[in-house]
Amino acid sequence: MAKIQIKSEKLTPFGGIFSIMEQFDSMLSPIIDQTLG
Repeated sequence: MAKIQIKSEKLTPFGGIFSIMEQFDSMLSPIIDQTLG
């Protein structure tokens, strides 16, 4: 989760894109967790 948090913080200045990426992160989170083990 920490890596996703850092990525989100970098995207914060983008405003609208940030909220879209936040939704993406919540969707991809389980997949990323499985990939990284």
